Amino acid sequence: MRHVVSWTARQAWAGALAAALAALAGCGGGGGSGDGTAVPPPVTPGPSFFLDAQFTATQRATRAVVDAGTVWLVDANGDFVLGTDPAANWNATTGLTLSWKQIPGAVKYHVMGRNTVTAPTTWKELLVLTAPDARLSPTVVATGINPWSAGLGVDGHPWAFGNHVELGVSSEDVRGVFSDVSLAGPLDTGDGFPGLLTGVEIDRAGLPVPFDPQVERGAAFTKTIRLAFSEPMSTSAAPTLASQSANLVVRRVVASAWGTDPAAPSATPPSAATQAFLSVALAVKGACSELLVARSAGDLILEVRDTGFFTADAAGRLAFLDGVSGALLGEATGVAAVDTALGRLTLSHPLAPDLAVGALACALSGPGAVVAQVVSASGARLTVSDATPFFVGEPVAVLRPSQDGAAPLLESLVVAGVDTVAKALVLSAPSVAGQSAGALVIPLNGLGGEVALRPSAPLALLRDAAGGPDTELVVAGPTSLMVGDTVLVDADGRLATTPDQAQATVKAVKFAPLAGGACTLVLDLPASLTLLHGRSQVIGLGDSFLVGGTRDTSATAVTPLDPHADQFSPDGLRY
Repeated sequence: MRHVVSWTARQAWAGALAAALAALAGCGGGGGSGDGTAVPPPVTPGPSFFLDAQFTATQRATRAVVDAGTVWLVDANGDFVLGTDPAANWNATTGLTLSWKQIPGAVKYHVMGRNTVTAPTTWKELLVLTAPDARLSPTVVATGINPWSAGLGVDGHPWAFGNHVELGVSSEDVRGVFSDVSLAGPLDTGDGFPGLLTGVEIDRAGLPVPFDPQVERGAAFTKTIRLAFSEPMSTSAAPTLASQSANLVVRRVVASAWGTDPAAPSATPPSAATQAFLSVALAVKGACSELLVARSAGDLILEVRDTGFFTADAAGRLAFLDGVSGALLGEATGVAAVDTALGRLTLSHPLAPDLAVGALACALSGPGAVVAQVVSASGARLTVSDATPFFVGEPVAVLRPSQDGAAPLLESLVVAGVDTVAKALVLSAPSVAGQSAGALVIPLNGLGGEVALRPSAPLALLRDAAGGPDTELVVAGPTSLMVGDTVLVDADGRLATTPDQAQATVKAVKFAPLAGGACTLVLDLPASLTLLHGRSQVIGLGDSFLVGGTRDTSATAVTPLDPHADQFSPDGLRY
């Protein structure tokens, strides 16, 4: 009858047996070196990650990269073979796969694992399997090895907080005798991955103040953004957002919090969490800010959501618009003072119209305001002082201010075409106000509701293009891209592979000499790239963000996220 003993007892017994054999060898019992020195048995090479079965039609895994709770399968370029979803890689559900050379005489193998940093550091049995026929399979392949369910590491994350996990193999012969020689050369695994962004959500309903979404008119507003990460991140380092868009400015992070539940931040902040919640003050190019307190004729002080569009100027002009319809409510001349801390403007002269909460105060001049002057007009086409602040689909007001006794005239239209080289805008209809000298074009972002951030936009490439400085990409229009926006190009059309990818900044947008509303984007691309229409991909990334400022639980300092997924667009594209 065979007795079942604990693994600790097995280790002790095997260790005692090994010591006894070593003592015999030292007394000339065989296995000596000839001078009485014992010769230890050879160390059987430890296991390694088995990657031969991890491939797709276009990629093959060459490395397994360990995260706090995921083992990512990547190719020689560092690209993810199975994607950036943790569930598609090795994880607590799938386990991982190891291989090792057969040990002579083995009938069974015991796959072992142990912590080297986190207590306890004793070996734990992860898997037992019958040895295959060594004549047919000189290498053993074991799947479903699960250090996650064995309680290694902390809270289901074996490699979190700098812990290393050693993976080793012990063999058992037909007599039930164990050999631990292969445990002397285990596979050492540790978190060598900086983490990546796995999910994004904007303006989630039901979150507590200050993360509850509010509707704010005008070119300045606040968005609530939830970021999900591939591993627990240290909550002592708050994420930062950098705009990848020419249209969008990150003014400040109003509030930040962490949590383990995507539905809500934690009431008691944990030391590490996978969900970050941000309330971020943003602004787009424009000239108008929302009035926060109703004003009556004769008042001098206006309280607005954002003072960044205004400057103290005795000759500065303001226009007041209805926040829903865009109708012109009145004008004012002269700003005596701007109080940024209190968000207040002091007018040089008493206010003429009554203004309700939600009305828009628009600066018609000054360095903070984006307003274009009309140079000439021909039907729906306007030549303006600067076309770069505008994009196709943007609502605008064409305003003829009051002058020489003539009443002001305002029209609400939509941009249908942009040529930043010719400094031209094509509007949705001919403008009467634009025919007048001194007419202005004002972006009406936030009219009738909160600004909608521009999503990513796949652009159909219509002509082949060779890379290099000032590359021209002819794409199907209209497109909402602006000068300064980020564009992602991929030569082979497969976004999963990055050697043939590049990100570039739009230098100019102009009409192409083609029918059908096509336009040309001018940008600098690597000279090695050749883009073929019908194969290559071009994606405008819209009002996108780069995430930084974070660190995982194994890092001692703030480190960048993995560049495969540390940027996102408002529609959830991660790249």
